[in-house]
Amino acid sequence: MISLPVKRDDSKPLTKEDFEPYKIVSLWDMLRFWADRFVYICMTVTRLSRSIDLYLREGREVDISSVLQSDSFIADLDQLYTWLRVMRTPMSATAAARLRDYLKNKESVESAKLRELSDDLTQRIMDEFKTQLVLTVPFDRAHFYKKKGTILTEDVVNKWSNLLEDADEAGNCFAFGRYTACVFHLMRIMEAVVMRFGRKVKIVVNPAKDTWFKILSQVKKVIDDMPDKLPVEKRRKARFLASYARLDAVRVAWRNETMHPKATYTAEESEELINAVRLFVKDFSKLR
Repeated sequence: MISLPVKRDDSKPLTKEDFEPYKIVSLWDMLRFWADRFVYICMTVTRLSRSIDLYLREGREVDISSVLQSDSFIADLDQLYTWLRVMRTPMSATAAARLRDYLKNKESVESAKLRELSDDLTQRIMDEFKTQLVLTVPFDRAHFYKKKGTILTEDVVNKWSNLLEDADEAGNCFAFGRYTACVFHLMRIMEAVVMRFGRKVKIVVNPAKDTWFKILSQVKKVIDDMPDKLPVEKRRKARFLASYARLDAVRVAWRNETMHPKATYTAEESEELINAVRLFVKDFSKLR
């Protein structure tokens, strides 16, 4: 699996810290950094090779200024060299550096040597990429990958940082089609939040053992007994009832009478559960 840069600030050059080896990348990252940068450089190398062929057929030396058009190609090769190193393709990186260094001395560039170096770079990239695994995410799930608070919203995970890891992983798993694993992380979120809910209404909840029926019955009884004579009491009770309804919606989405998930989940089931968990946790986070 390759690693690509994930920094999205085009105003600053990428550094070594912007790369994470063996990090799965989202489709957005692929489009931003793979397609429009890396493929552009490969096309430029191809254009260079074709230009060299033309000069060789005509028996002339390469006019390097007309081939490169601008000095940016040298900088592009510098960036390509960095990417290839981080992507653990050392032979390709070496070939990129060799071509870069040769082009820097434009006064002594020879057509045959330039062709040899560009062909070497192209071939090494092709050979080493045969050992790499590149994963992409379908467009309709790409936004679930590695976006802080995707499942629970950023406001919630900022408030309850202990939920961040499972929220991230639930989104990542859903993005890559690991739906049952997604539900597992949602279950961990629910266990933490339901216990908070229990403490707020002053009941003891054990999500690992208690059935949905027992949890909901206890919560509903406490909410029903809440005072509601004053306007402020009515509003508070209404908010708790709304959270109770959201909690019941999670039960329905889970399609299981206990807090334990089923053996497997489909894309539709896990997405339904994502939405139900998100709404419940968001509502509950606003309770006072």
